[in-house]
Amino acid sequence: MNGFERRRQLKRESIKLAAARLFQHNTVEKVTVQEIAAVANVSYAVVFKYFGSKQDLVLEVMKWLYAQAYDELEEILHSDKPYLERMQAMMLHKGKLFENANIDLFRHASSYNPEEIAQIAAFYEEKKQKLYHEFFQEGKKQGFIHPDIPIDSIIIHRDALRALIQANPEILTEFKHNADLLKGFMRILLFGIMGKEKLPNININL
Repeated sequence: MNGFERRRQLKRESIKLAAARLFQHNTVEKVTVQEIAAVANVSYAVVFKYFGSKQDLVLEVMKWLYAQAYDELEEILHSDKPYLERMQAMMLHKGKLFENANIDLFRHASSYNPEEIAQIAAFYEEKKQKLYHEFFQEGKKQGFIHPDIPIDSIIIHRDALRALIQANPEILTEFKHNADLLKGFMRILLFGIMGKEKLPNININL
């Protein structure tokens, strides 16, 4: 990539990040292109030079958020932390994609181009499934997960928990302020898939 292309790419990224930051604090309808341009330190015309419309910019921000959510999960599962700590982080991981502001963004992006958003979601869902399979296979090899339990069953269980947290975000707040509650939850959650009678001590770090 030559210098011109690099500067072009950096400017495009700065506009996208500026839009993402503004969408975190206000609804899509209320954020203007002028505000995005000001935060990105570019002119109004430059925004349209790199993104044909506000709708195109919203779609690009959604793509970026999906990529971020995947990168967050990958970082959790591939970290050097003990297996059970990584499992705990994975089970409770909400991700920026499911924050209230981004749900509003998702709704708008889907109304603009539902087929493209569906394709993006399916693409990252397939990638996440591969991560989950690798991670739970590692758990079986280490003896934390019972060898007779199908990995797909564990993934469905994890997805059910994610749906619960999305519907009741206050759950994460309760866990954050009550370590005993979180430990009890983890014991109930993991006992059925662990080949151990006692849950080892794990650090609580939310």
